[in-house]
Amino acid sequence: MWKSQDFRENKHAQGGLSACPQSPITGFDSWDFGRWPKMMPLNLAMPGEELLIRKVGGSPEVRKHLEDMGFIAGGTTTVVSALNGNLIVKVKESRVALSEELARKIMV
Repeated sequence: MWKSQDFRENKHAQGGLSACPQSPITGFDSWDFGRWPKMMPLNLAMPGEELLIRKVGGSPEVRKHLEDMGFIAGGTTTVVSALNGNLIVKVKESRVALSEELARKIMV
């Protein structure tokens, strides 16, 4: 069980930061949150970023449709532009238009 006196010793040595208790839920302390892997839906990504596709969700038909367009876990994609929630993305050297609904099913 997590206790308030359970602190990460190395944080003090790395610049004299005040003690930060480790989270009982994630096991990370608050300075680690910028470094651990996060997932977000593709529709929240900023244009110009090259992103790793981590998961493709939805019904089996939707997943098959997205995979046929090139959205495969482990692949990369780049958001070219966004307008009213709809996206134009680059995937496998092609540009594809996605509705906001479909973009929400692709986790990056």
